[in-house]
Amino acid sequence: MKAQLRHRLLGAVVLTALAVIFVPLIIEEKAAPIEIENIFPEPKSQTYNEVIKEDFTPVKVPEETTFVPIPVIPPTPEVIEYETAPIIEQPTPKQVIDPNLQAWILQVGSFSNQNNAANLVAKLNKKGLEAFMEKMAGNKRTLYRVRVGPETNKNKIIKIQKKVQKIVNIKGRVMRYP
Repeated sequence: MKAQLRHRLLGAVVLTALAVIFVPLIIEEKAAPIEIENIFPEPKSQTYNEVIKEDFTPVKVPEETTFVPIPVIPPTPEVIEYETAPIIEQPTPKQVIDPNLQAWILQVGSFSNQNNAANLVAKLNKKGLEAFMEKMAGNKRTLYRVRVGPETNKNKIIKIQKKVQKIVNIKGRVMRYP
């Protein structure tokens, strides 16, 4: 029953659509063409020679004309110099480290680009912090760690951590050193 009702409704919709489209085409009278007045006058018909004669005014050129070449100076590229921070190599296993000595550092960041790390070290050094950069060779690439310290008192390094967070908006990580 439902299928029959659907078919009837679909048929009614199709017939109505066809009536809406084709009935006006059959009944409609052809309208007279609308005349648009010409608001632009037609241009005068001129030949190429007439146009050239109207616009042509002779120019006198001096007989002896010399051309001096102007030297082209290439622009000099702007050189940006970065303050380089000392790179501290990691201690080799042969070094003897006192096991009773405890030192703490704050690792502020680790960068794959040496210039980014150097800029951060310079910024921290300008603010009076003892920042340095360590080069660390990884499996696929070299990383540059930015660290502040070392301090023998962990509370001092925590105060430095708060100061660094205010300066560069990076919390950092307190770690034992070395």
